[in-house]
Amino acid sequence: MAFDLLKVLEHLDVNVDQSSKPLVPVGIITWLGRLYNIHPDHVKFGFSEGMEVWVTGRGFAKLDLVGFETWLMDAPRGDHLLISEREISFDITKIHTRTDRNVVLWTREKLASFIGEAIIENRIQIFEEEEIEVSLDPAFIFEGTGPFAIKPQNDFQILEENNLKISQATPVLIPAIIHRVKGKIVGPDSVEIEKWVLNCQGLKVVDNIEILQRPPLLNKERLDIIENPKFAEVLSERKTHNEKMGELLYWWKFDESSASIENFEVLIPGHVGYGPSGEKWILEGLSNTLHKNF
Repeated sequence: MAFDLLKVLEHLDVNVDQSSKPLVPVGIITWLGRLYNIHPDHVKFGFSEGMEVWVTGRGFAKLDLVGFETWLMDAPRGDHLLISEREISFDITKIHTRTDRNVVLWTREKLASFIGEAIIENRIQIFEEEEIEVSLDPAFIFEGTGPFAIKPQNDFQILEENNLKISQATPVLIPAIIHRVKGKIVGPDSVEIEKWVLNCQGLKVVDNIEILQRPPLLNKERLDIIENPKFAEVLSERKTHNEKMGELLYWWKFDESSASIENFEVLIPGHVGYGPSGEKWILEGLSNTLHKNF
């Protein structure tokens, strides 16, 4: 059931990150993911940034107090949403929680209420989906008037490597420009290329661009956007030419004079936080670049 529940949450614009799974023993309660970029509509349901989401799955066995307290002993510090699709055999109004662990416990009725409200507000469809052919060309998604909110990659490994915590950060939207760059790279030969380049505190080539259907209502955090970018800095590369010329590497330099550029205003979900010494950092969520020393 975990996969189906995750799909429903995604339809309801609930952002769930499934990286960095907590280390807990296997039991009736399993980890589904971690909430991020909380939409204001969901705050009233008890959602909070960085909240861990747990599920029991379906089954005849009830969730009893022993099973709940055993799980709670191993749960990490922070906020937790436990969704029980099983019947609960204890009084949920009298559960005891551990220090630094806040638990929101949903029964099947609470889950049904959450989904039912979304159906009434037409945020989720109950009719059968039709098969739709979707273009894989990112240009297809940049239709209409921007700025376009971009779906983040949700890879927080770089924070762990720098001893920073996503749970202590504030989600934001970062205004940026995505350039669709067509042109030639010139080396032993001339080759036509087409790349997507993010202009946000520097230039970065990006792939897998997806649009959020409903942008989160978050404060904006601005990073520098280069006014007249030189794409040769990121599009030039060293690579081989062909088998006849062996395995030698050659410089292929982007010809700025051949460039054809389309510009799209975007909003990149990110996080702002402060390190142990009070230094500010910003994680940009599309290229997963950590910016420090502001």
